[in-house]
Parts: sequence; C-alpha cells; structure tokens
Amino acid sequence: MPFHLRTYLEKGEGKTIEFKETLPSKNQIAKTVVAFSNTAGGKIILGIEDKSKAVKGISEDQIHAWTDIIGNVIYDQCYPNIIPEISMIPFEEKNSYDLKKLDRKNLWKLVIKIFIMKKDLGVYNYEYTKTVFTFIFI
Repeated sequence: MPFHLRTYLEKGEGKTIEFKETLPSKNQIAKTVVAFSNTAGGKIILGIEDKSKAVKGISEDQIHAWTDIIGNVIYDQCYPNIIPEISMIPFEEKNSYDLKKLDRKNLWKLVIKIFIMKKDLGVYNYEYTKTVFTFIFI
C-alpha cells in the first residue's frame, strides 16, 4: 500500500500519527514506539513541524545517521522486541514538470517514516536508566 504523505498532513497528528521536526530524544523515541505497540500501532514521521505541519525535510547526511539511531534505540530499549519499518519518503514540494528547470533540492524533501504495527504479544515496555516504563496512548 503506497504511503501518501499529503493525506497524513491533511489529517494531522492523532492517536496513530506523530510528527517530529527533528530527531527526538532516545527516551521519547522508545516511549512513543512502546505506546504505539501497546495500542493501535502508528507512524512517527520525522522532518515535519508539529504545529504547522510544514515539511522541513531531513538532509541526506542526517537520514542514515538518524535511521541507525532509531533502530538501535528500539532494539536496545524496547521489549519484547519491536521490529519497526523505517523508510525514507521523498516529498514533492512543487508541481513543476519542466525538466530543464529540475532542481532536486528545491523539488524534493526527504522525511523518515517509522511504522509500528499493533502487537498482540502482551504489554510492551522500555527501559530508561534501569527503570522500566509502560506507555499507551488514550
């Protein structure tokens, strides 16, 4: 099923969608992933301003570092194991079809989508400073 970012921007944040302009803290990543796993599942989309829903994008240099950090946090801090689907999504900002004027930096912005499926294996937790936490979204 294709992912249409514009649809999510129109709907805004809710029980199953979170927008983050920058990389959240490790604690916040784990907390949100566990909450999604314990409820209806969800998506965290990085590179989008929370309030205005403006697509800020993420530089290509940051994309790979951020995906590594996110994967490591989820693997190291969340249990039972949660396997996220982390993908880079290009966002077309302008509707320009003149190939002579094609400037990728002005036309496309990359965002990271982290998809967490609802899990039915019991309660998911995360560990932070040797303390165990359980979160749900209500």
